[in-house]
Amino acid sequence: MKTLLHDLLIVPVSSLLADGGTLMIPLVIFAIILWGALGARALLLMWGVTGPDGQVRAIPDAVQHALSAHEGPVRRTDVDAILAPYFSHLKRYALLIRSLVVVAPLGGLLGTVGGMIETFRSLEQMALFTQGGGVAGGIAQALLTTQMGLAVAIPGIIVGRLLERRARKLRARINSLGDAKIQRIAA
Repeated sequence: MKTLLHDLLIVPVSSLLADGGTLMIPLVIFAIILWGALGARALLLMWGVTGPDGQVRAIPDAVQHALSAHEGPVRRTDVDAILAPYFSHLKRYALLIRSLVVVAPLGGLLGTVGGMIETFRSLEQMALFTQGGGVAGGIAQALLTTQMGLAVAIPGIIVGRLLERRARKLRARINSLGDAKIQRIAA
């Protein structure tokens, strides 16, 4: 089992990191952080929030509970204050995800430029077969970092957009619950 894990995972990953040059490590770190943030955001949007009573509730249920717990006359500002933590909860990790999705392809592009510089240096020195791989090594580095940047960004964009759509639906639901609370009091 240890040999199989070594041959199937460790060797290919270490080879990829070595062949991709210095920017491959930050790109792998970006990928890990991005998928962690996407997972955390998905859990937050799907499972809900922990209320003041310590119970985990789906966001619409938590909002309903918070609105019904408010006693006395309700003004729009009261409802806005009650709903504010839920709106900020819906935004959690969104900026980090968007930033990583934008930065990852730029890191890949930077790696591409580094690989092409290595290629041209090899051509300049007429070193087609050098320690670093010469022309082929530079082109391989350029393509690997580009591929890694896109491999981080493309799924991040897709999953990030799906989560953002879920957050928009929850925002609309929260707004409608707040409006219903105001209308119920006004009636």
